[in-house]
Amino acid sequence: FGFMASKGLFVALDLGLFTHLQHGPKSVAELSGATGAPTEALIKVLEVCAASGIVVRVRGDGAEGEDGHGMGTAPTQATRYRNSAAARSFLVKGSRHDFGDYYRLQIDKQFYPLLTRLYASLGLSGDRGPHETGTAAPLKANSRWYEELIAASDKEAAIFTEAQHAGSVGPARYLAKLLNLQGNRRVLDVAGGSGAFSIALAQRNPAISCVVFDFPRVIQVAGKFIREAGLSRRVSTLGGNAMDPWAKVGADVVLMSYILSALHKRDTQTMLQRAWDTLPPGGLLIVHDFMMEEGAPAASWLLAHQAVTPGSPALTSVWVEEQMQALGFQGVQSRAALPSITKFVFAHKPPVPKVPWVLQQPVQSSSVSTAPPVSETFRTSHYVRYNECDMQGVVFNSNYQLFTSNSVDDFIVHAFGRNYCDEKQWDFMYVKSTINFKRAARVFTHVNIDVMVTRLGNSSFDIRVIGKLADDGEVSWVADVSIVGVDRSSLKPVPLPEDLRAMLSNFLHPQASL
Repeated sequence: FGFMASKGLFVALDLGLFTHLQHGPKSVAELSGATGAPTEALIKVLEVCAASGIVVRVRGDGAEGEDGHGMGTAPTQATRYRNSAAARSFLVKGSRHDFGDYYRLQIDKQFYPLLTRLYASLGLSGDRGPHETGTAAPLKANSRWYEELIAASDKEAAIFTEAQHAGSVGPARYLAKLLNLQGNRRVLDVAGGSGAFSIALAQRNPAISCVVFDFPRVIQVAGKFIREAGLSRRVSTLGGNAMDPWAKVGADVVLMSYILSALHKRDTQTMLQRAWDTLPPGGLLIVHDFMMEEGAPAASWLLAHQAVTPGSPALTSVWVEEQMQALGFQGVQSRAALPSITKFVFAHKPPVPKVPWVLQQPVQSSSVSTAPPVSETFRTSHYVRYNECDMQGVVFNSNYQLFTSNSVDDFIVHAFGRNYCDEKQWDFMYVKSTINFKRAARVFTHVNIDVMVTRLGNSSFDIRVIGKLADDGEVSWVADVSIVGVDRSSLKPVPLPEDLRAMLSNFLHPQASL
């Protein structure tokens, strides 16, 4: 059933159904007219999506069925559907977090056909029954399936790379917010695909440059994304094969995203060794990949890689950490990226720099615990830009309020998740914000910003935001913000939901002071 439901999602994406529903409910007849799909077939697609919670069936009066699906009546051409919160966020074409092309192009068009090789990838052979056509021959271990796919045609390379871009933008932006790359000069983005990670890191860190290293056909597509981002001067491309010796580009950061899971296990060790050989003392290695912790959905993705790369590792963050430590890397730590699916693993080639590279909450090594780390203080950062300052290079007074507001928004997303307000029909409003100015922040410097909860009331809570100059740790400003929770429909104050209260309590620090 999961396979059929997935194909229903892919067809809905091909038809653009979620984009057609972005402005509100539409009937089957209206969607048929917009897409050209037959109504009978369209009803089946929509009902499959409704059963999966991706769309919601609604009546003419706006009422919805239990769990957003059945209402005890059969769907007709007049039945109306709307997007779920998840569909609005991730499946509408052109939305900030649009993930649709990743499913529509790479998963449906390229990965699903490859899954027919899964039986043979286990090293088994023979007749599998009367309904099979022929016999299954064991597949040989091969780390170059990606190379073979890209070599097929420019079209296949473009499909894979553009789809991967849609799937990489989210974790790339998260990594860029997480890292402190002050003092680093160049990032080597190995098998960097569309350049999504390099673009995000360069946008967040104006002082660094990045090199996207991948097959020539791939970097043609990457170049398009880099130009659209206006980063051609700071993000360059380098054609080659990561399976072959790497060129020396003077990088002090090596990033490898979605590589190790796609290789034979023996080749993962070679790849990590090349990272060691490339980095100077104090250099930073970042691995981002599917990590199969107990019960994690990442196992499904790793099983897909088994079909195309027999002998690929059953990756866990613990195993990756152990491989890094065996090579001599120090300060090895991991952190969730896409929860229960991917993780980042960070390590330094000794000596470990004194300046911390993580700007948000402390990271726990997964060899100790796989539970998400809990901290009293949420930390983010801001790089002060020229347009935020006066002619003397000092931040305009009003921008401290903007920095505060952005930091609170980052904290809210971190603590509650992006879809919490939609799912709970709850929202928050600023009641009061006061700033105590201490010392000026200046252009082209980093500010570390701590966010903590100082009071939990019945329907409101208070947050303290402390901005500190990264160079010397001196406090630049202290802001106290009062927030009230409201019902999204009436905009009237309501008691804080219990799960939200529990999450906020993890950051509660009633005695917060300077």
